[in-house]
Amino acid sequence: MRAEPAFGVVRPFPFNPTDDRRASFAARMRKGSTTDKADESGPEVRDLADLELPPENDPDELLRHRFLCRGGGALLVGPSGIGKSSLTMQFALRWHGGIAVFGIQPARPLKILLVQAENDSGDLAEMRTGVCRGLGIPDDAAKGISVVTVCGAGGLEFCNKVLRPLVARVRPDIIILDPVFAFIGGDVSDQGLVSAFLRGGINPLLKEFGCGIVLVHHTNKPPTGREKNTWQAGDLAYLGSGSAEFTNWARAVLAVQSIGSHDTFQLHAGKRGARLRWLDDQGERVYQKFIRHARDGGIYWQEETPEERDSRESEESARGGRGKSKSATDDEVLSLFGSTNDPEKAEAMLMNRAGIKVAFGKRGWGTSTYSDRINDLVHRGRLGEAKVGKSCLVGAPSTVVAFLANREGRKDEKTC
Repeated sequence: MRAEPAFGVVRPFPFNPTDDRRASFAARMRKGSTTDKADESGPEVRDLADLELPPENDPDELLRHRFLCRGGGALLVGPSGIGKSSLTMQFALRWHGGIAVFGIQPARPLKILLVQAENDSGDLAEMRTGVCRGLGIPDDAAKGISVVTVCGAGGLEFCNKVLRPLVARVRPDIIILDPVFAFIGGDVSDQGLVSAFLRGGINPLLKEFGCGIVLVHHTNKPPTGREKNTWQAGDLAYLGSGSAEFTNWARAVLAVQSIGSHDTFQLHAGKRGARLRWLDDQGERVYQKFIRHARDGGIYWQEETPEERDSRESEESARGGRGKSKSATDDEVLSLFGSTNDPEKAEAMLMNRAGIKVAFGKRGWGTSTYSDRINDLVHRGRLGEAKVGKSCLVGAPSTVVAFLANREGRKDEKTC
C-alpha cells in the first residue's frame, strides 16, 4: 500500500478556531464512548428532556442547516464517466473558501482532505485549474486543500493504517473519499463488509477527530440505472451501487442522475434534502436542480438556466425522448382543478404551486414553464389564487371565492 501526496502538501496546519471546535466535539464523543476506559459503566445515559437544541452558530455544523455535521457522513452518488471527480473538486474548492455551490452552503471556510485513487497528478491539476478558471478565482485558492492518492489499501486496514494517520496530521473539517469503491476492500453488495467499513472503521474516526466525510460512489451500470428513471423523492437516495447500507448509514445523500443528455444532469437531494432549503422561482421547496458541464467546454459545472431547460425539453420532445411530450391546452390545465361553491369542500380542491408542478410532470407537459401557464390563466380570470401565509393556493375562481368565504376574518389570507 502507499499514500502519496498530489498537489496538496500533507502537513500539520497552524492552530485556527476550527481546531477548537473539533477538540470540543471529540471530547464530547469520548465522554459517551463505549471504549472510554475511564468509565467502565458503559456509554453515558442522558435524560431526553436535558438535551439542548443546537445553537444558532452551531460549531458542529459543517454544511448549513445541519445538512452535514461533525461526526456524520454524506454520499455523492452518480454514474461513471460524467465528471464526478471534477464536481467533487468544485465542492472542495468552494467549501474551502466558505462559498456555496449549487445552493449547498458551508458553515464557514472548511479544511478539506481529498483522498482519491483514480486520477493522476496531471488530471488533478487540470481539474483544479479548470474549476478555478471557470469560477474566476486564482489557482492558489486551492492552497490548503490536501490531496492524497492511495493505492493498495482497503477495508479496516485502510481506515486504521492509512486514513487515521492522515486525518491526525491534516486535521480536516471534511474528508472526501473518491471513489469509495477503491477503499472498501471487498464486495460492495456484502452488507456485513460495508457495515464494518462504515460503522466500525469510518464512524469511530469521525468521532475521534471531530470531522465529517463525503463518500463519492458509483451508481449501478446500465440497464439497471436506466430502469430507475421512474424513481421519485427518497427513492433516489438508494441510487448507489451495492448494499443499501451505504444510504442507511449516510446522514445525507446527493444523487447525480442522468436525464438522457450528454452534458446535463439532475442533482437530487435524496436524503435530508429539505435542510438545503432549495426553492424554485415561486418560492416553493424543491429537492432537485439541473446542473451541466461548462458551456465554454471548461472543466467545471454550472447550473442550467430556465431558457436552457426549455430548449433541451423541446429538443428531447422532437426526438421522442424524455422531454415534454406535448404542450397542454388551456382546457387540459383547467381540468386539474375542480369547481365548487361549497365552502366546506373548497380547500380540498385547491393546489399549491408545488402540487401543480408535480401534476404537470406526471402528465408529460414539462415543468419549466408551468408557472407562466398558471400566471396567464390567473391573469385572464380563468383561475383564481388565495394567499395562505407565505403560499398561494390555486383553483377555479368559484372554488377560491368559496374557500375565502369559509375563512373570512383570517388576517393572513387574502386574494393574491
